Amino acid sequence: MSVQDKAKSSGQRGIVYAQEASPPPELLEKAQWGGQRGIVYAPGSVPPRGELAAGAATSFSFGGGRLLANVRVHLIFWGQAWSNWPTPTPSVGQCTDAVVAIFNSDYMNSLRQYSVNGGALGSVTVVSTGIGGSPADPPNPFHDDDVWHLIDHLRTANRIPTADIGSSGQGLYLVVMPHGVASASSGVIGEHSFFTVGSTNIPFAWVTQSSLDSFSLVYSHELVEACTDPEGSGWTSTTACGAGHGGWCEIGDVCQGSTTRAHNILVQRYWSNGDNQCVVPDDPKVAQDNKLHKDSKDHKDTKDHKDTKEIKDGAKESHKELKDGAKELEHPAVVDPAIAERLRAMSQQLQDLAAGQIGSTGDAESFITHDERPKLGG
Repeated sequence: MSVQDKAKSSGQRGIVYAQEASPPPELLEKAQWGGQRGIVYAPGSVPPRGELAAGAATSFSFGGGRLLANVRVHLIFWGQAWSNWPTPTPSVGQCTDAVVAIFNSDYMNSLRQYSVNGGALGSVTVVSTGIGGSPADPPNPFHDDDVWHLIDHLRTANRIPTADIGSSGQGLYLVVMPHGVASASSGVIGEHSFFTVGSTNIPFAWVTQSSLDSFSLVYSHELVEACTDPEGSGWTSTTACGAGHGGWCEIGDVCQGSTTRAHNILVQRYWSNGDNQCVVPDDPKVAQDNKLHKDSKDHKDTKDHKDTKEIKDGAKESHKELKDGAKELEHPAVVDPAIAERLRAMSQQLQDLAAGQIGSTGDAESFITHDERPKLGG
């Protein structure tokens, strides 16, 4: 029976806790998952391309729901295999570094058109012992219930940060499976959804992997979709993915198989309404748009710097001329004594002016005497 069939037949379900880690009874009634999801298919399991988006039919609209505009990803590595020696490949550290590298790259820049700004790594947790009703190792194959049960057990046991949980919370709790562990849903290698505790929805995701590239590829797909559509009410399409898709139709689904690298990490492109194609910031059109924006900003910064420099240089030059003039007047040629005295007085005034000593006090001698001023009027 598929995950979707299970969700349809049993509806929303509570969770089962081990005796030694039982939370208050009300939590048993409130924690539930609705069976809705966004999925990633393994290569070769994607619906035929003809059923996917084509041309003008490929566009995504906003349903008015929640977004993770500044996501914080909390990585949860499930299984004793992650703590083995020698360390597995990829290791916890390599997967974590890949997540950070993606955040530090321009990968998410084109999500701004969907009101998503970017994100950061929130925490890393390794689960190698049983917690609540969840075992030390994930079942193989595992179901979606196994994943969100684990997250909720960790939450109630205070084993993961909970500050990012809430109606406006930005947390995404992402479970990474060990190599060789697969989903019970045939052909599905990654998924994101949410479960509910009381009236609060908690976004979560899981990925399977067989290498660092496979991890980062599935992770990047789930990242952009969980940010733009964490609850199935954000940026989606009713036509772009075709009838055979089987989950929410989101901006990563129509770009599966289109890959590139960001900071040398393999990632999947995602759909851009603005470019009408699958993109990442390194793609030619997006790169050109980014360059134009950068050049415009650099030009403004350069101009501002140039203007400031010219003002400073002008002030320095004026000060230099005043000082040079004063020096020359300190050693005048042999001239009439009255003229020399007048020149010395002017020199002193110039120095006072340069030093800022002539202001509004009116105690400095004028350059022009009263009888030298021109008459005003006719």
